[in-house]
Amino acid sequence: MSMLLTIFAVTGSVLAGPARWAAAPPPPELGDLAFLVGAWVSDDGATSMREVWDPARGDAMVGHFSIVSEEHATLYELMTLERDGRGVTLRLRHFGPGLSPWASEADGALALSLVEVGEGLAVFEDPAREFPRRIVYTLRDGALSAELMAAPESEREAIVLTFSRDVGDTGD
Repeated sequence: MSMLLTIFAVTGSVLAGPARWAAAPPPPELGDLAFLVGAWVSDDGATSMREVWDPARGDAMVGHFSIVSEEHATLYELMTLERDGRGVTLRLRHFGPGLSPWASEADGALALSLVEVGEGLAVFEDPAREFPRRIVYTLRDGALSAELMAAPESEREAIVLTFSRDVGDTGD
């Protein structure tokens, strides 16, 4: 009987070995998103966009985005990155002039989960949302891009925003 138990124990541990031994990757941390910190600008002369992210404090990072077109503020966006037991969630809320909330967000902020992170890369997704289904941040050669992507079945086009670091802001 002990020989049978030994064979079972060895066979079972060999078969389950790699799956049992492989460690799950650690959940993303806010520190993985430090590349976002600072002020980012885009200005084509007629329209100016600015996105600012504060460093992580506790379990959150806070950011804001604005668009000024022809000398008039047309859009404000408040953003948070919050870490909880499940991972990191990007929440954002849009406002018009006078801080009038968008009617399309009457039920609450948009919430997208961090599904991929790497050096200079953060991918957020809400599989139930048509637009934006995904928001992909990338930092390459000192330029920050935010690509807002629609669901595959949507007729909406992706929006790509490209920013350079505000020379007056060091991100500290």
